[in-house]
Amino acid sequence: MAKTDYVFLQGKTKWFRPNAPNEWGKWTHVLYPNEESLNKIRDLQTSTDKTTGIKNILKKDEDGYSITLSRPTSKTIKGKVVGFAPPEVLETDGRTPLKAALVGNGSDITTKLESYTHPTPGGGRARAIRWLSSRIDNLIPYSPNSFTTGEAEAVDGLKEQPPQF
Repeated sequence: MAKTDYVFLQGKTKWFRPNAPNEWGKWTHVLYPNEESLNKIRDLQTSTDKTTGIKNILKKDEDGYSITLSRPTSKTIKGKVVGFAPPEVLETDGRTPLKAALVGNGSDITTKLESYTHPTPGGGRARAIRWLSSRIDNLIPYSPNSFTTGEAEAVDGLKEQPPQF
């Protein structure tokens, strides 16, 4: 297997955050893959060509299987800190950068990943994936007022409370 390959996954997304890194210095999103992409993920998790598979964990909840995909803001490679640009996000046409809208939960996306091998402590090699870019196939605009049932219950009554000064 080549040192770096590209993998395309499709499905629905939640917590799509390509603009603001999380507290661990990563841009992330959660992907609920379609069946074909779920099979690709499972293949990446198995051992191939004398390497161990990816360590990303598939989780299951009421919406199905999901995987968190990420891209670090920087990484130390061979003793040097290498900065990474944020993932590219494109509109449905696959050419126009998405800038105006925030991506809401349930949007359909196609995500491109870098799949690469790296050395492991104690010898050996492992495979990992890194979020490279995404195309928004069906945008559900993010609205801070659109909550799931559980989220709505969690924030119920906060709007009516007087702010502190």
